[in-house]
Amino acid sequence: MRKTEIALTFDSEDKKLIETILKSLNPDNVNIPNGILFEYIIQEGKILLKVASQQNPETLISTVREVLDNINLCIQTVLVTENGKN
Repeated sequence: MRKTEIALTFDSEDKKLIETILKSLNPDNVNIPNGILFEYIIQEGKILLKVASQQNPETLISTVREVLDNINLCIQTVLVTENGKN
């Protein structure tokens, strides 16, 4: 089976949001399915996320979907917190 890769970049002028998203991704490093490569770094104030697999592409898609759901939850939490302070 061929290797499938997905690369995503998250950019925001709000550097604190980028750091918060990065921290929210740390728990995702624990239960990564076998055969999935999951890495992320901050580069020039952006999060670069790479996910790769030589397994079934559906496993890769499922993993990326879960990561995106976690990022969305993090962003929504930050927005609610910020709105509560105003």
